[in-house]
Amino acid sequence: MYNPSTIDGLRGLAFYQRCMHIAANPSFYRSCGIPETFCGTYDLCMLHMWILRQRTVLEGPEGHRSLDALFACFFDNLLPAMARTFDIPSILLPRYM
Repeated sequence: MYNPSTIDGLRGLAFYQRCMHIAANPSFYRSCGIPETFCGTYDLCMLHMWILRQRTVLEGPEGHRSLDALFACFFDNLLPAMARTFDIPSILLPRYM
């Protein structure tokens, strides 16, 4: 699970922050025709996390631990933040994913 006091946790948090920074770039939405909705933002974040996963698994066990922390951080932080941004009650989040 995600623990920000470990090296893997910090690395997962850094991956998460980088994915969110990239996904927040408005040019992705404009140039790719992605709607700026909950689903569009979620899909773009998942795409970036998948790309990162493809590269990170080559690092062996350390990469896998960092990916575990990335996904734990993602679900702990992003989904509630996006729900607030798009005014979606937390109980309805699974419907939008």
